[in-house]
This record gives sequence, C-alpha cells and structure tokens, in this order.
Amino acid sequence: MPIVAIPLVYLAIRVFEADPADVWAELSRGSTAQLLGNTALLMVAVTATALVVGATQAYAVTRTTMPWRKAMAIAATAPLAVPSYVAAYGWLGIWPEFTGFGAAWLVLSVSTAPIVFLTVSASLARTPRSLDDVARTFTTTLWGRHRLVTWPTIKTAVWGSGLLVALYVIADFGAVSLLRYDTFTRAIFIAYRSSFDRTAAAVLGIIVVVATTVLVIAHSRFSAQARTVSTAIESPRRDVVRWRGVPQVAAMTAWIAVGSGVPLVSIGLWLTRGVSTAGISQLLEALLASLAYAAVAATIATAVAIAMSIARTASGFVPARVGITLSWLIHALPALVVALALTFVGIRVVPDLYQTHGFIIAGLVVLFLPNALAAVEPAIRTVPQSWTEVAQSLGMSPTAQFRRVTLPVVAPGVAAAWALVALVIIKELPLTLLLRPTGIDTLATRLWTETNAGAFAASAPYAFTLVILAGIPAWLISRGSDPQRKVDAP
Repeated sequence: MPIVAIPLVYLAIRVFEADPADVWAELSRGSTAQLLGNTALLMVAVTATALVVGATQAYAVTRTTMPWRKAMAIAATAPLAVPSYVAAYGWLGIWPEFTGFGAAWLVLSVSTAPIVFLTVSASLARTPRSLDDVARTFTTTLWGRHRLVTWPTIKTAVWGSGLLVALYVIADFGAVSLLRYDTFTRAIFIAYRSSFDRTAAAVLGIIVVVATTVLVIAHSRFSAQARTVSTAIESPRRDVVRWRGVPQVAAMTAWIAVGSGVPLVSIGLWLTRGVSTAGISQLLEALLASLAYAAVAATIATAVAIAMSIARTASGFVPARVGITLSWLIHALPALVVALALTFVGIRVVPDLYQTHGFIIAGLVVLFLPNALAAVEPAIRTVPQSWTEVAQSLGMSPTAQFRRVTLPVVAPGVAAAWALVALVIIKELPLTLLLRPTGIDTLATRLWTETNAGAFAASAPYAFTLVILAGIPAWLISRGSDPQRKVDAP
C-alpha cells in the first residue's frame, strides 16, 4: 500500500526542496534545542512515573492479598476512558493556572499508567506456580524471589509498555497544547498555522521521526536479546505477599481519584452551565459527524486489514508484508506529522479532494490501519490450514472459502477490530483538526476549539460525551482483568 508511505515521502520532499541554509538555521536554533529538551524531559518523566505506578498497581492487584482487588483493577483502567486532552480540560476548568511541565507530566502520567498496568498484570497473572516454587529453593526473601522470577517474567512487558508510553508522550498534541507546554508536536502545529513556509514544521517533523525510529529500533534490539520466560499452562501463584498497609490502599485510591475523579467532577460542574438548545443542536451535529467518520473509516480499515492479513498469512504476498510493515512504522509517528503529510498531498496532488469527507476518511484509515491489523491478523492465523486445503479440494472459490470457512472463525476478531478502530477514531484530534471539511466539527475538534477559547461551559457537553463513548472499551478491557481470587499468605 503506497499510501501508507506518504508521511515519510512528504517529510523528505519538504526538507530536500528547502534551502539547506534554512534547514540548518532551523536545526541550530536555540528554540529547537529547547523543544528537544522539553520533549525528552517530559517523555522520561512520564515514562518513569507510568512504569512505577502501573507496575506497582499490577503487582498489588494480581499478587497480593489487597482487599477489593477487582474494584481496584477496574479503577486502575478508568483513566483510559478520559482522553488526555479531556483530562487537561477538566483540570483547567477548576484551576486555570494549571499549565506547564508539572501539569503535562501529571495528566500524561495518569493517562498512560493503565497501559503499563494492563500489560504487566497480564504477565504476572500468567506466571507459573512452578517458577515461584523453584525460586523458594534458592532464596527465602521476597526480594530474592522477585529478582529470580518476577522481574524476568515481566521484563519484556515492562519495556514494551514503556515504549508505548514514550511514543504516546512524543505524539501527544491535545494535552500539551491546552496546558501550554512546548513540545515538538505543539511547535509543529504552531509553525504550520502561523507561516506560509512549511520548512520549519517539516524539519521539526524529521526530528520527531528520527526520535521515534531510534526508540523503536532500540526496543527491537532489546527485545531480541531479552530472555523469554516460559509461561506454561499452570495455576499462577497469587499469594506472594500479604497486603497489610492501609497507606498503600490510600495511595492507589488517591492516584486514581486524581486521574479520573478531578476531570470528571470538573466536567460535571461545567456541564450544568453548558447545556442550551443551541448547544444541544451543535452537540448532536458533532456526535453524528464523529460516529459517521468512525463507522466508515473503521469499516474500510477492517476490510483492508482482512485482505492484507489473508494475503500475508496464506501466501506470504510480499506487497502485503511491506504494506503491513510500513503501516506500523507510520503508526509510530505522531498523528500531527501524518496529518501534515496528507495536507501536503491534498494541496499539491489532489486539490479537488482536499478537505472532503473522502479525504479525511482516507487519512483516518492510514493512521489507524495497524489498530485493525492488531486484532485481525492473530484471528486469521487461528484458521487451520487444513480447513482451507479441504475447501480448495472441494472446488470452492476464494470468496466462498472466506465466507464459509474463514469468516466464521475470525468473526469475533473482526468485530473487535472494527469496534476498537471506531472508538479510537472518535477520540482522534490532530488529523481531524487539519483535514476536516470547512464547517464540519467532531466532538474532539469542538472540545479543543471551545477550550482553547476559554469557553469551559460550552466545552463540557463534548467532554462528557467523549468520556461516555471512550468508557465503553475501558469497561470491556477491565472485565478481562479478574484478579479476584482466593489467596493465602505464604
């Protein structure tokens, strides 16, 4: 799929078209170095905080006798229902001076800790009882068993979730913009909107691409060298330590309250002032636009993911493999960079399509195709090869094989892919902000516009609706984590 390579091609064209002196001037600016420092500082701080908080929550929920573990597991995933820019809006609604590094660090740390929690808790829950039994023969201390068993088991999950958090921070646009903290994404947007010369935005975009590429390569090399710990099918041990501390429960509760409680209370307070007849009409229009874009783009992305997955799995079709690899590479880039690339293509190549419904849907498919692939490809791999061979021997056409053999097996994965893509599209901000047709607003763009103007009451209905829609997958995900089992102290 050549379309998925557009962002990289765009950045290369922009930089090579520019005067080398201008490119060097942009790279050597003191403001560029400051942006690099700001982005790196925020990335390191948020990643470290999310790893500590998320891993601690996962350990407490899956491996201790802490009371109300199931409720705590659900609460730990609750921030997933509050997009980072909605959380930023909530804080600003009750504390207008809540800006800068500290504000961005808190909001993004709370928003990303559930990523670590879900990944690490899944690894801990699969730890075989036999590994812990073997560790007890070497050491009687809890920390010794952690060093021998727990850390090797969760190491890959910790670093993998850490990469996701780091990429999330680099790519975040909505929260840092509302909280007035200068990172590359905010600077790229300002450079794009405030100047006819796109060189500055392209150069900053190249720096972001290099940074994300370095992170992905470093993680790939680390993962290749990491030792894999077998997780055979056994009953996992969840009685590692007795939970005795009320302060620990209070700390987890306070963190969750800060993450979800404060923004939700703020939204509720402003919601009582922000509803009017005109507001409801605009809200319904934004909701319908969000749902329409999500439904159409999710359907196309899921269909493309099915075709690419079948081509790659069944025959190793090289273009399909290349397309999947490129799509994942694009997925690692900030959505704002992808949006700028598509804007360039729209203006230069297909001006008649730029800022049309079809163009923005194509952009959403490019951006979120990997989300569909993540659910569809594993489902396609579960179809037994022997079934396909039998269908071929019976003379079935490829269409009949898919309808009668493949689809019944992969239907749950396809449904999950469609739902997940639709829901992330509903929350998407930067690409929709740049590519939407004139006069069209989604829930996310309307919230961003009103909040930027300081109209918190007018923003509240959009924030509330987004939280409700985003809460659906968060609730479903939390149901998959069931730590409520009988445990005994050692």
